[in-house]
Amino acid sequence: LNLRAVTWEPDVYPDASSWQVFKSLREGHSAHWMMWEDEPVEKTRESLLSSGVNIVVFNPCMNRPAQGDFMVVMQANIKALAGSINAPP
Repeated sequence: LNLRAVTWEPDVYPDASSWQVFKSLREGHSAHWMMWEDEPVEKTRESLLSSGVNIVVFNPCMNRPAQGDFMVVMQANIKALAGSINAPP
């Protein structure tokens, strides 16, 4: 994986400064996918999609899931990653 990290929380829409940093980062790294630990808020999703960045959720399962177990969560992560790899940018 060729990744660059930003510190955004899924439940918070990034402020203008964060978007500017993201824009600068993308000038040198034109990624088509962004990994999230959970579903980002809809406004963030819409902003990313409109800029050509798709979203894939990879839940690190830091807490006990409400349903299933760690392996169920990791299997869902693998399925999400496989779907993003096979989808067009």
